[in-house]
Amino acid sequence: MKRQSVVQIESLESRQLLAATLLTVVATQPDASESNRTTTGKGVLIFSRIKGDTSVPLTIKYAINGLSTAQNSVDFETLNGRVTIPAGKRSVSLGLVPINDSIDEPIENVQISIKDLPTYSVKTRHAYLRIKDNDPPVSTQGWWNTSYRFRAPITVDVGSFARADHPVEQSINFTPLLSEAGGSGALIDDSIRVIETSADGKQVLDANVAFQFDKASNFNATSNAAGKLVFIVKGSTSASTTRKYHVYFDTAGTFTPFSFSSQVITDSNSSDEGQSAIKITTDSATYWLQKENGGFSSIEDADGNDWLGFNPSSGSQSAGEYRGTPNMVFPGGGLHPGFDNATTAIIDSGPLKTTIETTASIDKQIPGSPFTYKVRYEIYGTFVRTTVVEAGSSYWFLYEGTPGGSIDGNDTVVRSDGQVTDINTAWNDSDGLGSGNGEEWLYFRDSGVNRFMYYVHNTPDNLYDMYRAQNDGGGAMTVFGFGRDDTQQDPNRHKMTSQNNVFTFGIAGGGGDFNAASAAINGTYRDVTVTIGGGQQLT
Repeated sequence: MKRQSVVQIESLESRQLLAATLLTVVATQPDASESNRTTTGKGVLIFSRIKGDTSVPLTIKYAINGLSTAQNSVDFETLNGRVTIPAGKRSVSLGLVPINDSIDEPIENVQISIKDLPTYSVKTRHAYLRIKDNDPPVSTQGWWNTSYRFRAPITVDVGSFARADHPVEQSINFTPLLSEAGGSGALIDDSIRVIETSADGKQVLDANVAFQFDKASNFNATSNAAGKLVFIVKGSTSASTTRKYHVYFDTAGTFTPFSFSSQVITDSNSSDEGQSAIKITTDSATYWLQKENGGFSSIEDADGNDWLGFNPSSGSQSAGEYRGTPNMVFPGGGLHPGFDNATTAIIDSGPLKTTIETTASIDKQIPGSPFTYKVRYEIYGTFVRTTVVEAGSSYWFLYEGTPGGSIDGNDTVVRSDGQVTDINTAWNDSDGLGSGNGEEWLYFRDSGVNRFMYYVHNTPDNLYDMYRAQNDGGGAMTVFGFGRDDTQQDPNRHKMTSQNNVFTFGIAGGGGDFNAASAAINGTYRDVTVTIGGGQQLT
């Protein structure tokens, strides 16, 4: 179904009207139809000169715009905006031929209006037609459940990369969707459901799509039912594929909340390494984020291997107290476990995604300190997306940890351009990872545990990225940094300053074959295109 509009062919003001020629337009067949569209279903208009010289042809202009249910060249065959009465004739007919589509539509109106020209004046300016649809009502076209009166179509274009059980999210406001569908009232939260359909929307493919709806801060069920809709594009989806869905909702009735196994479980009252923490458990990893600093202190894979290994023991250095992620600012311990300089809050928590924000005040021991940094962590079932919302000064984004639980001979570092180096080999990329290939990511492969951990800069730049191993406290750790230049001394090693910088990291299974890992990483962080259509009502 499409939202109503009116096609109007409007008049233009003219300053030179000749009374000698007087025009009218009338719809002699005002009811058009997609059925028998070229014969009995065709709309007919007659343009007539009821007064004036008929010995010469007369061209009449009309406009096509404005208020409309039907669109020129979309709902009816193209009208070019002019018609000519032949010499010797007082009138000419114009046919409006509907286009027969497969879309269920209401009756559509067409208003035709003569434009002013200096060669004539107008007595009857407007004519009106209606186009009737020939498609069956929407209730027979794949409406999943007639207990739900409203829905809107959703299209997901996965783009150039294959996806696997990929979470997508899109801003949505049910209030205007409801209005477009001809409804009103307060949104019932429990009525929301996401259903996958065939490409034409007529066949239900999956009535149990996992989703969550995160309400906007100014949400109002009646006047602003806005928020983020998160749902899973289930299974494997090939590159350049489009998937179709409907989101159903209502303002009246009783609905049972849709339930499914949570992919993200959040415990806001946990602790880790001596500090209060938020524990987030997913199928791929368990994360501990310390509340007092906004740094991750532990990230364990499904077998319990800790890929960070932070501990706060004084003097442990690379064996413990230096570890963590994202460890954004030095000195001062910005977003680094073990410090006490930040406040952390859960913004939204659901079965598919948890959103956490941390605001830190960091003393970098340079003029202007302390500086404010704010980051947003969006934790999904298979990855973490981090956005630098506010950066009071420069920063980097680090992984200081232990691939597979410890640094050993099973570990290698693989960059997005295919370069593979031993875990103990240091490097500095002065123009950023990827050698200009537009992909700024790498992963740490541990063949001993058959997993790898990846870090992505979603918004790539040409600033320094670096890696080295460090072992100065009886235990080794990685030192990898986006935007870190180890050829400089502090405070000049921090190279990033941008706000709204986005980073993604996570643990994935598999031996880390480059082609497979590259496909998995790109399929995780690359954007998809989500489009929500107009609201529809069951009829």
